[in-house]
Amino acid sequence: MEPTVIYKASVVGLGGIGAAYPPLGGRQSLEAALNHSDAYARHPRVQLMAGCDPDGGRRNAFTRKFGAQAHGELAAMLEREKPDLVSICSPDELHFQHVLECLEGGVRMIFLEKPPAGNVAEMETLEKAAKSKGATVLVNYQRRYANAYRRLKEACQRGTHGAIRHIHVTYSRGLGRNGSHLLDQCFFLMDDPDDYRLVSVFRHRESNNPSFAWEIKGVPVLVAGIDVDYHCCDIVVTFEAGRMAIVHSGSAFITERKIENPLFPGFYILESDSAQSGPTEDNSGLFARAIDDLLAACETGRAPESSLGTAKRERILSGWVTDDRQTNACHPGDGR
Repeated sequence: MEPTVIYKASVVGLGGIGAAYPPLGGRQSLEAALNHSDAYARHPRVQLMAGCDPDGGRRNAFTRKFGAQAHGELAAMLEREKPDLVSICSPDELHFQHVLECLEGGVRMIFLEKPPAGNVAEMETLEKAAKSKGATVLVNYQRRYANAYRRLKEACQRGTHGAIRHIHVTYSRGLGRNGSHLLDQCFFLMDDPDDYRLVSVFRHRESNNPSFAWEIKGVPVLVAGIDVDYHCCDIVVTFEAGRMAIVHSGSAFITERKIENPLFPGFYILESDSAQSGPTEDNSGLFARAIDDLLAACETGRAPESSLGTAKRERILSGWVTDDRQTNACHPGDGR
């Protein structure tokens, strides 16, 4: 049996998602990790070597917690540590620059927080650069690894409740933050097609939560952005013979099926299927699954399930929405 390969990992950006979020339920297992550093420190095939952040307080906290070296500059970290794997958890506007620096520094694998880049041109630059360097990049749209969303995708693929008739998305706290996850989920549910177009944008004040309508493979999608300070991230898929939803920010799964109305024969209503409804899994294990996917993708030469290629579709659609909000004009396009 060949020895297990251990990869050296480093983290850029030592804030919440990079190093500070506490483990789920206070547990100390890999499945409970809610930040990149914790996940690497607990993964059997990864050794957390270093972190990088311009903030001295974060660097000190990282070193105390993980016993690893913390650097103030990315170039110095890459030169000294020579990591195989780097997580980029820096501020959004630095993602593009930091990916390119890592690729030039010889990093083989990159675990990239979303948004992966500011626009489509930057995304295409990253794709070309990663390909030329033979590097593997995974974008952290973690819902692709969650059982609840995989279960919903399976129902869409198998036609469990007939053909899909409509998708309704509700989100808060920014299109680039929560909304982008759900746009990516729509692509995920429909097998990442290139057949999609923006239909219209509904302007409601100057908001970070725009509402709009689009189509994917001919299925209408209504996206409702709401201006509230609480976390909202819900998706409802309506089929010919039922409806399935992941609501309460992913904590509840609901399945309804079409039945004949007992009071009015010949008419139909939806009834909750208690056997198929209830709480979703918690968020445990998603970092582990993403890291496993990234390592396997690098070792086999395939793309990870959440890649620059799949994430580019969300960036294209979000760009169309932003353009429409700026020009107040419908600007349909399609991804083909």
